[in-house]
Amino acid sequence: MQDADSTFFWTPPLCLDISTASDIDFVLDNIRPTSDAEDAVLFNDVVSVFINEADNDNSIQVLSYLNKWSKNHDTFLNISNQPNVKPLEALSLNLSKVSTILVSAFTNKTLTNKDLEKLNSSLNILKEDHVDVELVIAESLQQLIKHCELNYLIK
Repeated sequence: MQDADSTFFWTPPLCLDISTASDIDFVLDNIRPTSDAEDAVLFNDVVSVFINEADNDNSIQVLSYLNKWSKNHDTFLNISNQPNVKPLEALSLNLSKVSTILVSAFTNKTLTNKDLEKLNSSLNILKEDHVDVELVIAESLQQLIKHCELNYLIK
């Protein structure tokens, strides 16, 4: 058991069907007491290369993560009544919102001011600790938002 000052780091799994008890255990297993969760490292690396090189292969990988995360909240709702995961609902919801808007921005090469406001609002929530859980991909999401703002914002 972690002490009250410990912070856990959470990387959402790429694809998650959390309709069974074993899947709930999978969610809880992905709350890790380290900042180098495997999915986070991979996502952060892909985003870094994408931002620095705007490589098409990396954009496909970025979109793959975002597409999967955009759909996870609907599945999360199936277990949100579980006391161990209920406190993570804000993370799940806002990760889904950010991912959905970013997928749209990358796909359509446009971003509205309204969507930029939604992105920044959701990102602020994602950066907060939720019951000692920190989303370790928040900085990479912020980089993607900035990229979309610079390249796709409708002025």
